[in-house]
Amino acid sequence: MYPKLLESDCIVFVTPLYYFGMNGQMKTVNDRFYAINSLLKEKARKTILIASAGDDQDWVIQPLVDHYKTIIKYMQWEDVGILLAMDCATKSAILKTEYPEQAFKLGNSL
Repeated sequence: MYPKLLESDCIVFVTPLYYFGMNGQMKTVNDRFYAINSLLKEKARKTILIASAGDDQDWVIQPLVDHYKTIIKYMQWEDVGILLAMDCATKSAILKTEYPEQAFKLGNSL
């Protein structure tokens, strides 16, 4: 994973909302940044957060957004987009919304 991270120009954080934060797999990836923080900070990177939540209340996803913003501030990276698929607990629910098209446009804008 380290070589891919170090080569990257953009890092996309993708996670479902689990108890007001990222899932365990995403947290594990973020925790592994620690070993190479200084190397990751050497290069300017763009970042995106894409998350889904079964709830439709903004307050439930705000802790995840805050955590993401704190990580990228610490790493000195640039946020280029946040896409939050609210009220989407399943893939079929997401596919019935405009979120897939928004994600495509966001990626295409890079």
